[in-house]
Amino acid sequence: MKILEFFFYILFLISANLVIGQDKNFSITEVIPLKAEVLVGIDKFDNLYYINDNTIFKTNDTGETIAFKDVLLGDIDRVDILNPNKIIVFYKMSNTVVILDNRMTEIDRQDFNRVSPFKNVGFAGTSKDQGLWIYNIDLNQLELYDYRYNTSLAVSLPIDDEILEIKNNFNYCFLKTKAGISIFNIYGSLVQKLYIDDIKAYDLYKNRLAIHTGNAVMIYNETFKLLNSFNFNIDAYKNFFYKDENLYLYDGKNLSRYSIISKK
Repeated sequence: MKILEFFFYILFLISANLVIGQDKNFSITEVIPLKAEVLVGIDKFDNLYYINDNTIFKTNDTGETIAFKDVLLGDIDRVDILNPNKIIVFYKMSNTVVILDNRMTEIDRQDFNRVSPFKNVGFAGTSKDQGLWIYNIDLNQLELYDYRYNTSLAVSLPIDDEILEIKNNFNYCFLKTKAGISIFNIYGSLVQKLYIDDIKAYDLYKNRLAIHTGNAVMIYNETFKLLNSFNFNIDAYKNFFYKDENLYLYDGKNLSRYSIISKK
């Protein structure tokens, strides 16, 4: 790193910690220059995923980069890297999910326009085995769907709230609404509602949930109880990601990693 670049890097670290409000439970530990339209996240093997020009890129710690693109399917709506060996890419425009392996090679796809009964899918993500979490816009229902056999393994009751975003792990799906977050299990049952106003961003790591709202980040444990709450005054970012007791913020130019020092 050149001397001038190093100088600005140090200034960035100092200013970032001041912006957080001197909360000693956060410490900025890394800043990575990155040019991306969307930061997807970092998988359990520390591979970095991002989107540019409607193309998904995967970069490992040696700098090797591989990519996937299908211009016929429209814009990428969501990429789910929960299982790095079975990456889910959802194209809402074409109502299609593409499944990629760890080399970003297509291994399967599900075109919901061709299934019977027809499914108009608004959101999609990874669940267990060959299962997908899908949200059926026409029925306002969350489904656990097996794409091998075109079977809905579980279906929720109709959901009255407008769904703004989903996050998921293998066992639960977290639906963001204007009122907060609704949590469903693999049986399609609503298990918890977190009534939280003005959610700026949220993300999952294993069975823990991180929510940025107002000037705070709240961490919920595996039973969806509030574990920790920290002062956090940064809101000038495009993407928010939670992994290994770290928060990652991407502002369009740099990916910054903040280590969380747990209070409990």
